[in-house]
Amino acid sequence: MKNLSIKIKIAAVSLLSSFILIAVFAYSDYQNQREILEIKSADMVDNIASGIKINTDSMLNYIETAVTTITENKDVQKLVLDGNRDELNAMLQPAYQKLKEKGFSNGHFHTPASVTILRLHKPEFFGDDLTSFRFLVNDTNRDKKMIRGIEEGASGLMMRVIEPVYYENNHIGSFEMGAIFGDAFVNNLKQNYGGDHFIFNFGTVSKKSDSELAKGFMASTISDDSTRGEEQNYSDKIKKNEVASFVSKNGQYQVVLTPFLNYKGEVNGYIKSLISRQVINEMATSYYQRLVMLMIIVLILAIILALLVANSIAKPLIALKKAADRVTDGDLNVVLPIAGNDEVGQLTSSMEMLITVIRNRPK
Repeated sequence: MKNLSIKIKIAAVSLLSSFILIAVFAYSDYQNQREILEIKSADMVDNIASGIKINTDSMLNYIETAVTTITENKDVQKLVLDGNRDELNAMLQPAYQKLKEKGFSNGHFHTPASVTILRLHKPEFFGDDLTSFRFLVNDTNRDKKMIRGIEEGASGLMMRVIEPVYYENNHIGSFEMGAIFGDAFVNNLKQNYGGDHFIFNFGTVSKKSDSELAKGFMASTISDDSTRGEEQNYSDKIKKNEVASFVSKNGQYQVVLTPFLNYKGEVNGYIKSLISRQVINEMATSYYQRLVMLMIIVLILAIILALLVANSIAKPLIALKKAADRVTDGDLNVVLPIAGNDEVGQLTSSMEMLITVIRNRPK
């Protein structure tokens, strides 16, 4: 450093200061951009998690409306009381067929002892005792109140609503309707919110083939889960009924794990959603490209500015050095650079006074 010219030293200090300022600016801007991207990721997670709840509640509300309409019908109540299965089926079958088009998959009347009166979806099967496995029916008949939620039955996971049936304030049985919590549900999610979705069940898996069981999920919008197993570290969080989210290993997806509850309020499983991060990744790439370009431009300007500053300071000093050399050689007619008001100007004035003193000194 001792052998470097003052011009280079000044330029180096100026550049170092510029580098520090650029680094501080870049880091601050990077943190701001990162917060923006994290907010967008959080919005994606909230959108999916709330969408799943909205879709589930919406379907259960729809089922509840249908069930209540039927159980409050006086003619239906009388037919259930009389056990007139054929007339009950003839009366409700047209309406049930229309409901099937809306995603309903069953309609089931039971006695207070949980024995089948009529299955609208399978009228030929009746009289079977459900007490050993249809606990939702047992609970409704025992507590005499409406229950709604997800239950696993012979057909897999179902969104069900079941209500007690009364005739002149006497409990005469119960009636339930439901829709399969499966492919139709996740396809509806995809249609409304984009992405691909899988339903994973913590319970038993009814009527699943070996190939379906090997995949691990109950229903899906695509046949293969490219992020399979990546969520294993979030199992405890899901079982606490907390939404979990992470970026897939390949960086392509925001993976959202949304727990769902059964009718008892217990976590029954979760819906895994793969949401493309293309927009976020494109935003990040575009930002980093702009940041690099900006830093290059600022760096070039900083180098130019540093050279100008170094030159403006070093030039009069170099001129003074040359003048001093001439005075040393005995040339007292040297012309010094125009003095300013800064330290260099003061040094120039002092040197002028020194030359004047030497000129006027007696020989």
